[in-house]
Amino acid sequence: MKLDSIFVVTFLNAVAFAAPSHSPRITISVTNDLTGRNALTTIPANGRFQNISGLFKNSAIDEHGQILASSAQLIGFVENVFCSFNNKDIVIPLNSAATFAVLGRDLELAPLAPTLLNNFQLQCQV
Repeated sequence: MKLDSIFVVTFLNAVAFAAPSHSPRITISVTNDLTGRNALTTIPANGRFQNISGLFKNSAIDEHGQILASSAQLIGFVENVFCSFNNKDIVIPLNSAATFAVLGRDLELAPLAPTLLNNFQLQCQV
């Protein structure tokens, strides 16, 4: 019984004083360059995919339920972060060296044309 108590106390102390594991938080600005509207979101760099429609719902780039933007920029980040906007086979990367990305597909024909981002996901990791 005494040995069990010692084990339980030792285990609880280890759990109580263990260093918390948390991911750095990354802030990204997404802009509709045609309208000049932009919105920010901050997500953890934990590798999990976040739905763009949920992140930017009721923001300045939400036009009646359509999330429309033409560029994105990392504005609060840590070194060696990698973020990406993902939609099926489309991957638009951002990282600590390349902090700006154009979200449109046809840069020559419509460089400022916003892209519908509702089906995209955003993901960051270190």
